Amino acid sequence: MLNPASAVATVTQVTCDLTTAEVTAYAQVAEQFLGQEIVYLEYSGTLGDPDLIAAVREALSSVTLFYGGGIHEYDLAPVADTGHDQPSGQQIKTEPEDARNEEINHGRLYPNLDTLVNTDYVEKGEIDRRTNYYELTDEGRTALRERREWEAQYLRETALA
Repeated sequence: MLNPASAVATVTQVTCDLTTAEVTAYAQVAEQFLGQEIVYLEYSGTLGDPDLIAAVREALSSVTLFYGGGIHEYDLAPVADTGHDQPSGQQIKTEPEDARNEEINHGRLYPNLDTLVNTDYVEKGEIDRRTNYYELTDEGRTALRERREWEAQYLRETALA
């Protein structure tokens, strides 16, 4: 658990302010001493530190690394692929709702959009007094492109294995 603001961290009173070296060490203990086949990094509703995730992945040799954050670079895709230059939150949530065949509630959508805004992946502006628009920044486009490239590489490596 690496998000101190999450409900899980609050209830369990887990220590979340770990350094990259500490998280990497815990992951290596799980792999080498405990014989785990999976290491799971949980950010619970916030964007995970990509450098930390990459460092942990590099430190592991045989286990599968899962990332659970609730916000991934691929979450930028609905912002990029709505067909609108400056989509509203309602327009953004349409594709994921259709793909998952479930409604995404406001309490899940807007905090995630705000996190993307706070990480400079998305710019937020006002359409009118009740409606905001969200637009990918250059940094967001770069993150989305890099994520797609990483996925393509990972899929190639997995297919060759």
